[in-house]
Amino acid sequence: MFRHENFTLRFTDRFNLFMISVKISHTCRKFPFFLFRYIKNCDIL
Repeated sequence: MFRHENFTLRFTDRFNLFMISVKISHTCRKFPFFLFRYIKNCDIL
């Protein structure tokens, strides 16, 4: 069984990763779908 706290942490982590991907995608002008392929090129993380 999943605890409410664990679910919340997972949801917030995914949401934070999504927001970071959106910011990086806007900065690098890349789609969030290709984020992990261009992280090294962006030199942000």
